[in-house]
This record gives sequence, structure tokens and C-alpha cells, in this order.
Amino acid sequence: MEKPASSVRKGRFWSQLAIEVISIFVSILLAFSVNQWRENHAKKTLAEKALTNCTQEIEANLEQVEQVHVQHEKIFKLFQEEFEKDHANESALDVFGRLFLSEGLNMALVTHSSWDATVASGAVQYMLYETTSALSELYSVQINGLEKTTERLNSFFFTINTVDPAKTNQQVKVMAMLFQELSSQENFLAEMYKDFLAGKD
Repeated sequence: MEKPASSVRKGRFWSQLAIEVISIFVSILLAFSVNQWRENHAKKTLAEKALTNCTQEIEANLEQVEQVHVQHEKIFKLFQEEFEKDHANESALDVFGRLFLSEGLNMALVTHSSWDATVASGAVQYMLYETTSALSELYSVQINGLEKTTERLNSFFFTINTVDPAKTNQQVKVMAMLFQELSSQENFLAEMYKDFLAGKD
């Protein structure tokens, strides 16, 4: 016995409706998947670019530190020797001028702009935890250690009373301590730079 025409039409209607609903559902899932892939790809690209920039910055900072470290170690030893001398008729300005003119004085021009940009852009959220942790520690040592000591040294040099011989020994001792601290921080930071770069290979 054949089914009534109305029943056949209803069956076709529901079949077509089901197909359309499934098609819409699949399209939505596909669109969501594509959007999710694009978003993940954008995050990955952001993280990779940020890591590349930080790596290049660290390489440049390492080069800067290595260029001045030997000189700063030598200056520290020279100031140590000067502290043991009698400077009754010699001002700190005379001592500083004599040492810096003979040895020169260069500072490591380290930067942290790439790390600042990485944090500001939110790229740190998409990096591996180990990478973020290593970068954070490295830049913290650089900013709060080496850069602060360099600032203190510059501030001391330009604000002290360098013409009073009675204060020469004290000022020479302070300068020696600052260069010792600076040299130690450069050495420690250079090892941190190298460890991080070695881990990238």
C-alpha cells in the first residue's frame, strides 16, 4: 500500500530540514575552528616574534658587557691600589682624571626595550613558562643590578666633592667599591646571557 502524497512530502520536508540544520551546524563549527586556528596562530606568531626580538637584544647586551668587563676589572684594581697611597696633596678629581685618561671609561649600553614590548603586548602569556621565567629573571638582574649600579656610579662621579684632598681616600674607596660591584654584576649577567642563549640552540 502506497503512502499518501502528503506523508511523502512531509518526509522530504523533514529530511531537507535535517540536512540544512546539520549543514548550518557544521558551518558554524568549521567557522569556529578556523577562527580558533587563526587566533592560536596569531598568538604563536606574536610569541615567536617577541622571543626573537628578546634573543637579539640579549645577544647585543652580551656583546656590550663583554667589551667593557675586562676594562672595569682593571679599573677596580687600579682604584684599590690608589686607596693604599697617600693623597695628601691630590684631589679625587686628579686621581680620577689620571686613571680614566690612561685607561678610558666605557659603559655597557644594555637595553631592555624588547622585553618591555613583550610584556606590554601580552606575548609573555603565549610563551613557555620556562622561557618567560628565564627572561624575567635575566632582565630583573640587568635592570635592578647592572643598570642601577651604573646609575649610582655616574651619579657619584658627577656629584661628589672632587677637589678637597682630605676626602680623596674616601672617594677613591667608594669608587673602587662601585667598580667592584659593577664588574661582578657584569660577570654574573654575562653568564646568564650565555646560559639563556645556549638553551635556545
